[in-house]
Amino acid sequence: MHVYCVKKGIERILVVTDPYHSRRASILFKRRFAGSRIHVTVVNSGDYRNLLLPTGKWWHDEATSQRIVMEAVRITAFFLSLLSDPG
Repeated sequence: MHVYCVKKGIERILVVTDPYHSRRASILFKRRFAGSRIHVTVVNSGDYRNLLLPTGKWWHDEATSQRIVMEAVRITAFFLSLLSDPG
């Protein structure tokens, strides 16, 4: 995607994602386009579906707490993968 955007002269990218995925999406996209002249904006859709808001008592809801824990694991795994990446 990075090569495509550079070749096409794209200057801005808007990423719209699930509220609980927005942090990870922001980390991944901003890292991928760092150093380019492409500006990345990540926003969440605001649609929590059947999950609780993070400002609520999310730990009382199994589906919400699982989503939050899995996102934390995925973000941690991403940063750990950077440690093992020689490039």
